[in-house]
Amino acid sequence: AEDYYNVGLMHQGTGDLAAAINAFSQAIRLNPSADYYFARGLAYYDQGDLQRAIADFTTAVRNDPQFIAAYYNRGMAYLALQNYTAAIADFDAALARDPQFVAAYYSRGMAHFDSGNVELAQRDYERARALNPAMTAQYYDRAPRPLTGGP
Repeated sequence: AEDYYNVGLMHQGTGDLAAAINAFSQAIRLNPSADYYFARGLAYYDQGDLQRAIADFTTAVRNDPQFIAAYYNRGMAYLALQNYTAAIADFDAALARDPQFVAAYYSRGMAHFDSGNVELAQRDYERARALNPAMTAQYYDRAPRPLTGGP
C-alpha cells in the first residue's frame, strides 16, 4: 500500500491525475487509511471532481477525526460549490483543532463574505491578518471597502 501511495504521489506531482487516482485507489484497497483517502481527494479536487473529493475527505475525517487538512480541503470544495454553510462548518472544525490556522480563518472569511455576512467575514480576515501580517494584501483584495473615499 505504501508503494501504490508513493506511486500516486509521483503521478500527482507530474500532473497525471488519472494515474494518481488509480494508484491511490489501489493503496486504499490494500489499506484504507485516512492519508490515502485524503491524497485521492486532493487528486479529485485538482481534477475538478468536487463531489468525489468531498466523499474522500469525508472518509478521511471519519477515519481520523483530528485530520485538520481534510476538514479544510473539504471546506474548500464546498466553498467552490457555493455551499457556504457546509464550508463554514468545515473551517470551524479545522479551527477547533488548530486555532492558529491562518488559511482557515481567511477561507471562512471568504465563505462568510460570499454568503453576504460582511461583518463575520471582516472578523475572520482581521484574525488571519493578526496571526500573519503578510495576509494584508489578500485581506484587501477580498474585504469590502467603502464605495467612496478611503484607501
